[in-house]
Amino acid sequence: MGVSILNGIKGVGSMAIGLVVLASGAAAQEVVTFEELYTTYGSGFGNFNAPAISEFYGAQGLTMSATEPIWIGDGVSQGDTGGFKIEGSNSPAYIALASGGPGGTLVFSFDAAVDLEIDLITTSVISIDVPLQVTLMRKGKILQSTLDVFGAPDFGDPDGRVHHRSYAGVDMVQFMITNDSAHAIGFDNLQFEEVSGGCSIADLNEDGSLNFLDVSEFLRIFGEGCPE
Repeated sequence: MGVSILNGIKGVGSMAIGLVVLASGAAAQEVVTFEELYTTYGSGFGNFNAPAISEFYGAQGLTMSATEPIWIGDGVSQGDTGGFKIEGSNSPAYIALASGGPGGTLVFSFDAAVDLEIDLITTSVISIDVPLQVTLMRKGKILQSTLDVFGAPDFGDPDGRVHHRSYAGVDMVQFMITNDSAHAIGFDNLQFEEVSGGCSIADLNEDGSLNFLDVSEFLRIFGEGCPE
C-alpha cells in the first residue's frame, strides 16, 4: 500500500497531490572480495577501463573504471608480488590504486542506488597517510564530496591498516588521490544492497530523502505546466 509523503495533506488549493512511495521487496546483499578477479587474471596491473575487467562483476550490478591501471593483488605473502605489504581485510585478494602523484581515480558504479560498505587498506611500504577526495553521486548528481584521510599503519606491518567506510543511497563512488607523493591504497570486501523503499517516484529532488522539499519541487513543476 502506498504511503503519502504529505502525511495526511490532501491537496493544496484545488490541486490534488499524488506523491506516493511504492512498497518494494527486500533486496539481496551482494559481496565482492575480488578473489574471482584474481583467480581469472592473476596478480598484476589490470586495465579497469577494458570491458572484460570493468564489467567483471556486472551480473552483481557493479562496474569499475579508473584513470590508470589498477593492481590486482593476491595478498598471500605479506605484500604479494606488488610489494604493497597488504593482505586484504576479509579475503586473500584485493585491488589497489597506486600512483606517484595526484589525480589517480578509481570509480565504483552501481546499476541502482545502494547502501555500500567497503574496506580501504593503507600500506606500510610507503607508510604515509593517504588523502582521497571521496565523491558520492546518485543519478548524476553529487550528494557529497569530502576529503578523507586514511592513516598509515606502523612501518613494516605486513597486514597494512584497514579503514571501514559506509556510504548510503549512492549509485557511484569516486576515490581520487590528492597528495603529491608516492602512495598506494587497497580496496576490499565491498558489500552492497539496493536501497529499499522505492523513493524514485516521490523523491522529486533526488536527494535520497522524502520531505517537504519534494513537495516544493512538485509545486514548482506543476506551476511550470509540466504534465508529469
